Amino acid sequence: MRNFLNKHLRSCRKVTDQFFIGFFLAFLLTAFGQLLGEIICTRLKVMRFGPTGPVPAWFETGMMYFMFSGIWILMILVMAIFPKNREMLKTFGTKLSGNNLKMTLLGCLIGFCTNAFCVAMSILLKDLSISFYVFDIVIFLFLLFTVFVQSAAEEIVMRIYFYEKLRRRYRNPLIALLFTSVGFAVMHVGNPNMTTWGLTQIVIIGLLLAVLVHYYNSTWAAFWVHAIWNFTQSILFGLPNSGLVVPYSNFKINASSTGFFFDAGNGVEGSPGACIVIGIVLVLLIVYAKKHDLQPHDLWAAQEAEADALAAERAAAQK
Repeated sequence: MRNFLNKHLRSCRKVTDQFFIGFFLAFLLTAFGQLLGEIICTRLKVMRFGPTGPVPAWFETGMMYFMFSGIWILMILVMAIFPKNREMLKTFGTKLSGNNLKMTLLGCLIGFCTNAFCVAMSILLKDLSISFYVFDIVIFLFLLFTVFVQSAAEEIVMRIYFYEKLRRRYRNPLIALLFTSVGFAVMHVGNPNMTTWGLTQIVIIGLLLAVLVHYYNSTWAAFWVHAIWNFTQSILFGLPNSGLVVPYSNFKINASSTGFFFDAGNGVEGSPGACIVIGIVLVLLIVYAKKHDLQPHDLWAAQEAEADALAAERAAAQK
């Protein structure tokens, strides 16, 4: 048994890094973070429009996303307060080699192009019809910010907190890549109009986001792929995002029907076409990483070396 554990588990692991415990903590922190975010958003609404005043569609839409700000607050506190999690804070900044402008732009490009391609194909196949509604640059930037808050919050939970806990426990990084992607899908099971294709697409894009973090050392790229994917879908084109159509968007749906690149209830992210498009991008990212021998980051290498050295000293003392 000891040989099995040494082969598959890292010596720096913590009890809470086990899959079910880690996922439960991630789920719990997400739930409490959203509750905190709701309190913040309610307060902002009252401050801006009064307790009974009408709330414009753009502000209501922004608060739907800014509600996830509570997750930012809670997750950063959990990482800062508990010493065993403080290493995770390094993934926010430029200590990760891939947290730079180049990877940020790549993330934006992936998020926009994959979504826009599926929308364009849906229009060409006559499964979707949209028309321009409104555009205001200030509101556009405000909503981009709030969507980023929401999307990055989910990435902090799954691709930083949960992912790094699994990396600290298991020697094989494939476990962290796969389990965070499945966990990401489980978090979205309760979305309105969820379908099998929708869950499949979430698993695939979860893998893509995990690959950006693992091979490309970039949480920033993961943040922006997620943010621009959601923003392009919901705010720009007015399509369902996570099964919901937001009150404010630059374009509006005139007519829609389920097709290869579009699902009437779940948007492009619930289509087989989206699964294929994102799958192709995922494969290209992996092939590039392998071809150029990109070195994955490992937050826990120093802690593991220290734990191994301590174990060796104890073993020597017992002889």
